[in-house]
Amino acid sequence: MRKIIRLLLAFLLVFLCWSFLKTVGYQPAFNGNPPDFYYLKGAYHIHSTFSDGTASLQEICTQAKKAGLDFIVLTDHGNPNSDSLNQDKIVRDVLVVGGTEVSTTAGHLVCFGFKPPAYNLVSYLPLTLNEIRRSGGSCFAAHPFDAKIPFTQLEQAVIDGMEILNCYHLIRSINPFKLLIYLGENLFHTNYAMLKLLFYPGDALRAWDAKNRKRPVAGIFALDAHGAKIPLIVPAYYELFKFFNIYVRVEQPERKDAARCAEDIKAALARGNFFSVLEAIGSANGFDFYFQDKAERISRAGEFSQSEGELIIKTPFEFPTRLKIIHNGQVFRDIRNNSRQIVKIAVKEQGFYRLEVFQEESRFSNLIWILSNPIYLGAPRSKEETEPAAEDHLALEQIFLTALKAEQNQASQSRLEIENELIRWNFCLGQSGKQDFWSALAYRKEFSPADYNGLVLEIRSEKRFPLWINLRSISAGKEIDWRQEFFVDQEWQKIVIPFRQLRSFQKQSEDLKKLKAEALFIVADNMLLPAGFKAAVELRLLGFYK
Repeated sequence: MRKIIRLLLAFLLVFLCWSFLKTVGYQPAFNGNPPDFYYLKGAYHIHSTFSDGTASLQEICTQAKKAGLDFIVLTDHGNPNSDSLNQDKIVRDVLVVGGTEVSTTAGHLVCFGFKPPAYNLVSYLPLTLNEIRRSGGSCFAAHPFDAKIPFTQLEQAVIDGMEILNCYHLIRSINPFKLLIYLGENLFHTNYAMLKLLFYPGDALRAWDAKNRKRPVAGIFALDAHGAKIPLIVPAYYELFKFFNIYVRVEQPERKDAARCAEDIKAALARGNFFSVLEAIGSANGFDFYFQDKAERISRAGEFSQSEGELIIKTPFEFPTRLKIIHNGQVFRDIRNNSRQIVKIAVKEQGFYRLEVFQEESRFSNLIWILSNPIYLGAPRSKEETEPAAEDHLALEQIFLTALKAEQNQASQSRLEIENELIRWNFCLGQSGKQDFWSALAYRKEFSPADYNGLVLEIRSEKRFPLWINLRSISAGKEIDWRQEFFVDQEWQKIVIPFRQLRSFQKQSEDLKKLKAEALFIVADNMLLPAGFKAAVELRLLGFYK
C-alpha cells in the first residue's frame, strides 16, 4: 500500500511540475496602443446574487475595475429579472448595463433595452421575442450549442444576436481527461488553462453566417460569469474579465450620464456595432474595421452601404497577424503574416463581410483573437418577419359560451356575466405569499383532440396581459396538463392555437392526439401574473377547428 501511495505522490509531483512548466512565463501579446476614445471595453453575460451568481454587484464591479473594464452587461436569470434589468448606473466607477436572461421553450435568451412588463414574460419563444421587441428590446440566443441547455430554434428564431463562444459552456463540456489537465494548469495560470479548452467555433460561425444571409444578426463572445461556484474549476469573475471582452463603439462615450451611456451601449449591441476579443492572448487597442465608399462615407459593423468601396482594417500591432475576411459565409481573402498597420481591400459584391483576426506567432495561433460583426453592402434588410398566416379552418365546432363556468382557488375571486352574445369574466388573483393562486374559465366536457386541429377564440380585455390555454387529459389514471400562452389586448383578437403547440409541463412523451381530454381551461395564474392582479376579459367565440 505504501508503495502505491509513493507512486501516486510521485505521479502527482511530476504532473504538477509538468503543468507549471507549461504555464510559466505565459503572457498575452504586448499591445502598447492606448484605448480608442470611441470604444468602451466591457464584459457581456454576467450573473450576480440577483440570481445564481456568487457575488454582489458591488463586488463584481470592484473586480471589473481591477481588470480595466469600462462596463459590464448584467444578465441575471428571471422572466424577467427586474433587479438586473433596471441596473443602468455606475458602480465602483464601472458602468452597469442592465439586462436579463430569460427561459423559453427553445432555450435561454439574453435580453436588454426594454421596460419590464407588469406580468411575467411567457416562455413560448415566438411570444417572448414579440413581447420584448414590441417594447423596444433586443434578444441574443444564449449558449446555443450547450449540451444541457441548447437553443433549439436557432435557425428559425428572429433574434438580434447569438453567442459564438461561451466560457461557462467550455467548463461544462470538459471530459474527465481534459478536466485533470485543466485542474493542474489552473493552479498556476487560470487563463492559460481556459485557453487550452478553447477551440475554433466552426459550427457556431456557420450557423451565424447562415442567419446573416437572411437578416442582420450580431455575434458575441460571452462570459456567462457566475463566480467561482466550484473552486479550481469555475474561474472567478476577475479571471474571466481578463479572458473575453467586447469593444463597443459609441459616438458619445462620456459616462457621467450613466443612463444615456447604457442606452448607447444597448443600441450598439443590437446593431452589432462592436467586436469581440480573446483578451487572454492580447488587448485589441488600436484595432478597427470599417467600410469606406468612394465618397469617403464610412459604414461600420452592423451598418449598410449601397456603394462599392474598400474595407479598411487597422492592425497597429508589433506582431504579425492573420486576417481572414468572410463574404456571405465563404472565405473572401486570407492574408497571412500581415505586418501592415492599415490594410485596404476593394469590395463591390453585395452581401455581408466580417473579419477574423489571429495572432500568427502566438501559442494559440489557431484561436480567433478578434471577431468583428458583419458590414453589409446592399439594401438594408429588416430583422422582422411577417407572422405566418392563420391555418385554414375547414370546419368550426363552436362551444356554447353558457357551458363555461368560472373557477378559482380559495384565495382568488372570479365571476361570469352573460351579455348578448358574449361573456365577461371578472377575476382577481389572490394576495397570499407562496401559495399558488389562479382563476379560470372551465369547459368540463370530454372530447378527443384527435378529432380537431386546434382551438379558436375571439377575446379582449381592458389591458394587455398573458393567459393560458390549458387542456387536461388522462393517461394511465393520471391527469396531464397541456398548455400554451397567449395574449389578450384592448382590441378584439381572433387567436388560433394549434394542438401541436400545446406542451406538457410534466415532460410527457405521449402524443396528445392519442389521449382523451376531460376539460379545457382559460387560466390566469401566478406563473404569468402578479398577486392581486385583476381584469375583466370578454369572450365572444370559443371553438375547435378541423
